[in-house]
Amino acid sequence: MSAFSVPRRELLGVAAVGVLGLVAAIVILVTVLGEDRAAEQPVGGVDLAEACAQQYPGEGRVLVQKEAGNPYTWACESSAGDQGGIEVSTECARLYGPGVYGSIGGGGEPGEWYCVSRQVAS
Repeated sequence: MSAFSVPRRELLGVAAVGVLGLVAAIVILVTVLGEDRAAEQPVGGVDLAEACAQQYPGEGRVLVQKEAGNPYTWACESSAGDQGGIEVSTECARLYGPGVYGSIGGGGEPGEWYCVSRQVAS
């Protein structure tokens, strides 16, 4: 055996660890990427102006859209021009209960926020 060779048993151990790591990475990717929207069940609509009132109580903020046609740019604006984001999933959970969250086009019109729940396989 030369000074630079690795015993076969060590190579097999390293290969096994590498294979297990690869399998774990694939499982994680399939889990994350495999969650398709088909499992989302529409629950109902969400009033973003009401979300502003709920999330910024007493501040008199109004609903504004910073970029027309982009559902991710809705904000709650104060009379001074300060803008704050909207937690759509928080509003959906308040309206419909735990496990309900916001989704773009999830049962409503494409590009609009809607409240959905994820169907859990039994």
